[in-house]
Amino acid sequence: MRSLFLILAGTWGAAATLRSGKNCFEGCLYTLGCVTFNDTSPALSRKIRTCKSTFRATSLFLCIHNYCNEDGRIEWLKGQNGTCQKTTGVGLPPYDVIAEYLGDIGGVRRLTAEEGFCDGNAVTLGEVTIPVERYFERAFRTLVGSLSVLLLQFLTHLRKRRLMSRTFIGYMRECSLITYVVTLC
Repeated sequence: MRSLFLILAGTWGAAATLRSGKNCFEGCLYTLGCVTFNDTSPALSRKIRTCKSTFRATSLFLCIHNYCNEDGRIEWLKGQNGTCQKTTGVGLPPYDVIAEYLGDIGGVRRLTAEEGFCDGNAVTLGEVTIPVERYFERAFRTLVGSLSVLLLQFLTHLRKRRLMSRTFIGYMRECSLITYVVTLC
């Protein structure tokens, strides 16, 4: 039971802290998921283009720089790079590709939610972009909200199997976790 509490406490803390942890990095990744960058050959598979595109990697890195705390960034990027190398044989460009943009980050093109949504009309860009803050926040909160809902479903499952007390489930429903999920809607 002690390990379950530690898992829940760690997950719960992630939902309360905005712009930190894996969900922040994944939020940046999510906002760029349907964007095509034209600095790679369209003849390549989408996976290879995703890993090989300097525009895409720079956009991802600038988003992370702009919206996320540094905690866990190196480990998360190593994981992304490892996935690229394993699945496509191509690694991501180094993180320092963003250096040339940091002096004038305000001049970098901004990606809106309407452009970034996967609705069949994918936008193709020939430049680096950063999601507008509102679009990033929607992506980030969607990921955190999904995690909270899964956590509540898991806790309800434990309650049904009599592995957790009704009091604890009731307490969690009254706490900010549920309030947080409701405010996302």
